[in-house]
Amino acid sequence: MNILNRICQEYDFDIYSILYNQVIINLYLELDRICNCACSFCRNQSFESVEYNFDKIVDNILKIIPFLKRIDIGGGEPTLRIEDLIRLKKIIGLTVKMKYLSKQYPLLDSMNEQHIIKNIHNFFGLLKEMYLARNIYNRALNRIDFRIFTNGSASLSDYKKLINNGYSLGISRHHYCQNVNQKIFGTAQSLLEGKECLELYLDKEEIVSHKADKYRYNHKIPYLNYREGNVLFIANLYRNGLQSIQDIVSYLKWVTELEDFEHTNKNMKVIFSNLHGKEILGSYCNIPKYDNLCIDERLMDEIEEWFHISENMRPIISSSGYLLKAYRFDIKESHSSINFYVRRYLDKETYEKIWRENSYYQKHIDLSMDPQGTIYTDYSQQKILIP
Repeated sequence: MNILNRICQEYDFDIYSILYNQVIINLYLELDRICNCACSFCRNQSFESVEYNFDKIVDNILKIIPFLKRIDIGGGEPTLRIEDLIRLKKIIGLTVKMKYLSKQYPLLDSMNEQHIIKNIHNFFGLLKEMYLARNIYNRALNRIDFRIFTNGSASLSDYKKLINNGYSLGISRHHYCQNVNQKIFGTAQSLLEGKECLELYLDKEEIVSHKADKYRYNHKIPYLNYREGNVLFIANLYRNGLQSIQDIVSYLKWVTELEDFEHTNKNMKVIFSNLHGKEILGSYCNIPKYDNLCIDERLMDEIEEWFHISENMRPIISSSGYLLKAYRFDIKESHSSINFYVRRYLDKETYEKIWRENSYYQKHIDLSMDPQGTIYTDYSQQKILIP
């Protein structure tokens, strides 16, 4: 059975759901599990070490690249292998380009065989299949968002280098106070300050300009997704850090008070996440003392009451077991506002009900890849898709 059909079977949807963006497929890649920090809630505490294999990582990504919307790269700390990050982006971009130009469309192999046979003598039916396949590769060329999740320990110049090579950044900043943030990371190492993070931010006009660079435009290598900003903050809600509505409000105010916030056109994004979901994520939560870190679930309910739900984005239900909603926070003192997201891990019963019954939510399938290049159909790396 081919790769895409196996994914469809695993999550019980048809291939055309992907073609028409009814279901989005993302990949979370652990570039390596080495890290220079020691977060108490790190998922890698539940995983065994595996051998790092860059070549296999590239080979297996290329097998599924036409179906992906986003590639999230974490670790460990991925910037510890910064040269491999740059190589990865260039190799994938050039290979996809060559496949596109040579009209190699393996998506056709993924179509239901009976459907192909039924339409093979129908000229317009066959044209439709070719158009859909071509559209998938075009999306892979221009619209995949390559995002690095980092603790901010690399230099500002290194992050600018990554941005110039087409990456966007998810910067983990689990508290608005830098001293508390470093304590959460378990390191005395210097981490990016908030104002430094803002230096990396490109507004929409700059991203369009960045994409229109003559060299990149002519070569059609995947670069930034111009529909959103290229930097966001990631913050976990847990008992030793952000654990109340007031903490969340203080964090959002800290972001808006960063120097030159107006330059971002108020589009700097923040994602808050709780630490629940053990029934969904399996080994992700099999961490000693993990339960002691989880916030009271009532805080997640209070967020719904305190903040305005944004109508600009459909809520997302992910195969990783979480619900993602967009909110807006209006700050009266400065007459400004900020958009943020809340990623809420659900209990098994609630998750399965929403996934099965609610058609309003955008469905995301989160594949994952370990450092030796094995791809799994689930985030907790229990079910192998490509060995």
